[in-house]
Amino acid sequence: MKKKKLIQKQKMYKSNTNLNTGSEMGNVIKTVLIVGVLFGGMYLLTLYLLNKEGNQPITFDPPQSFIQYEKILAGNTFNKSHSEYIVMFYDFTDSEASVYNNLFRTFQQSDEDIAIYAVDLSDVFNQSFISDESNPNVDNIDNLKVNGPTLIQIVDGRVVEYLQGRDEITNKLS
Repeated sequence: MKKKKLIQKQKMYKSNTNLNTGSEMGNVIKTVLIVGVLFGGMYLLTLYLLNKEGNQPITFDPPQSFIQYEKILAGNTFNKSHSEYIVMFYDFTDSEASVYNNLFRTFQQSDEDIAIYAVDLSDVFNQSFISDESNPNVDNIDNLKVNGPTLIQIVDGRVVEYLQGRDEITNKLS
């Protein structure tokens, strides 16, 4: 008798387990269907709103790229393509930077056919060219040393003029 009751309880447990598994599976399917219908509805609503008459299509105009060729690294002082050019070294963050910027722009806009480049002495890549003593007899990049605002004029790869200080640079570029 006890054995029969035990067998009946096991059968009931198995049938309840099967029913629970079936209803759980039904709940999962219902949930997936509801989520799918919601996503599909949102997609269709978005399409409708975007394609309504009067709406302009969304476009993205990237900003124009600007490549400036005037600012160079000190390491490029001797390898510019022009046969004659000027390289002006100064600290772009210095209190007198605006004076040198104005000299640079004025010379650049003048009728001179000489190209001019600027080197920012505050740039970390140019720090190795700054020294306590400058080298006015520079002839290649290996012995280039500047101390403060400096202007170097190069013709055919050779230094023809080496000026230091605000007054000398102003006289040359004015």
